[in-house]
Amino acid sequence: MVEAAGLIERLSGERMRRFSLVVVGVLGLACTRDAARPPPERGREVTRLPLAFEPNAGLTDESVRFFSRGPGYTLFLTGDAAVFSFVRSQPTAKATARPSQRSERSTETAVVRMTLLDARPEAVTTGEELLPGTSNHFMGAAPSRWRTGVARYRSVRYAGIHPGVDVLYYGTSQGQLEYDFVIEPGGSPDDIALRF
Repeated sequence: MVEAAGLIERLSGERMRRFSLVVVGVLGLACTRDAARPPPERGREVTRLPLAFEPNAGLTDESVRFFSRGPGYTLFLTGDAAVFSFVRSQPTAKATARPSQRSERSTETAVVRMTLLDARPEAVTTGEELLPGTSNHFMGAAPSRWRTGVARYRSVRYAGIHPGVDVLYYGTSQGQLEYDFVIEPGGSPDDIALRF
């Protein structure tokens, strides 16, 4: 602090004015350079986020063990299925032309269910590869309904859906779901059957 005060005293008069002009000029140059860049495409950064799975901590139906959100969909992992809920929102014919008002939107939902046939209900479901950060869900005004510090995982394993067979759900870097069947010694790929 004392050094800064001494510097200001030394840069008095004309030297201080020149110093100020240089600082203003450099800041102005930096601002115009940033202003010349086109803004990033909206939503593009979000689609590049990896898929994250959250345990159902009373946030949705009790049959859901884990859920995840991707671009345009929500994924629910139940005891024997992966359920995709795709939502598309578009302006209605009544939409207003004034940008200051919110336009009315219609929403279409499509559901796709991938069921693991004859999956054992006692299959143990665990999140794997803990991700940095947590999620917070504030539902309503009552703090008793809020869920904070919810862990997020890179993948979810259903161990023992059939004897010697696990299924591992995980996401790609583009936010898409993938799954692998892990067959241990003694397990049989013939036990795996899916229904859509």
